[in-house]
Amino acid sequence: MTQKETLILMSYIYNNRVRMEEEVRQLQNNIRFRNISVADCMEMICAIQQLETFRETTEHIRFLLTSVNKQKIFHKYLVDTCGK
Repeated sequence: MTQKETLILMSYIYNNRVRMEEEVRQLQNNIRFRNISVADCMEMICAIQQLETFRETTEHIRFLLTSVNKQKIFHKYLVDTCGK
């Protein structure tokens, strides 16, 4: 993955995380300042679950990208030092 592609991916992750966190905050405020309905609770549960799933998935993506980069660096080191 090129540096530009990585930057685009990280921007996507950041922007979506911020948007989802803001949505959860807004729903929390809605629940605080009005009578709560079952639909409000369900909407809040769904928003929190979506945010947690997004966080978990993006953490896995970052781990995989880091692992691939480490493997490339190690492979380059072996080629440079061992000749093959």
